[in-house]
Amino acid sequence: MKALLAMLFAMTLAGRAIAGDCQLASSTCVDSSASKTISGIVVTLAQVGGCWEYQDTYTCIKPEAIDYCAALTTAGCGQIGSTCSDTAFNGTCNTYSKTFQCGTDQGEPSNTLRLSNSYTLLTDAADASACSSYAQNARCRLAAHTCVDSTPCKLDASGATVCLAGVKPPEGGLNSTAICWRYQDDYSCIADNPLDYCAAIKATAGCSLAASTCDSTAFDGSCNQYTRQYRCTNVAAATNPPTVVQLDTSYTITSNTLDTSGCTSLSESSNCVHAAHTCTDNE
Repeated sequence: MKALLAMLFAMTLAGRAIAGDCQLASSTCVDSSASKTISGIVVTLAQVGGCWEYQDTYTCIKPEAIDYCAALTTAGCGQIGSTCSDTAFNGTCNTYSKTFQCGTDQGEPSNTLRLSNSYTLLTDAADASACSSYAQNARCRLAAHTCVDSTPCKLDASGATVCLAGVKPPEGGLNSTAICWRYQDDYSCIADNPLDYCAAIKATAGCSLAASTCDSTAFDGSCNQYTRQYRCTNVAAATNPPTVVQLDTSYTITSNTLDTSGCTSLSESSNCVHAAHTCTDNE
């Protein structure tokens, strides 16, 4: 009797071998009779290990999966997302949820869920952080604000088409409230340590400031650029450093009147008249 039982167990185990692409999901006892008579011998349930017959259920990976998105791929729609919603026992994906973007309406193919053509702009504000050091400096002022990228429409990170305000977007696209994608800001700043190009003349012995004119005024009222004139009495001094223009020698006439005292007696005489006025020294 023991030899017969060993043979029965061996036959049962051989029928439960697992293939490489399948996995045992469950094993259920379908015959738990208390005892049976085999070849005239009564065998109890305990003697056979608690079950006469098992029903095994296996989970297997199909060698050829069905691609329900093939119709969209064939129609020229582009895949923009893919998510695995069910993973097999060996780590491979059983079911994918794929998102496609189509240029034209493809209807609703079988086994396909059509999503709404809606997008949400998370942010629509200019990022001016690169200019913050100048914008917060009291000695700087915005001089020019220029648009350097006015491309009508662009694709965002999700693949959606976003157009500038006033531009008609394509089907499925949307508009931004912005009228420019990128700006260039130019700032005018007052120098903390301006260069004094007149320093060489100022330091020359015999030279003194004769006149000073402001040629350009900053936004805060201070002068950006001066034109200064120096008068130098030492003609041998080097007064031609770079950025300095040497002016012609200048003189000032302190008096410009005629001395007619030598002719007073003649001009006051009733017997004389003024006959001629002739220059006798033009040097």
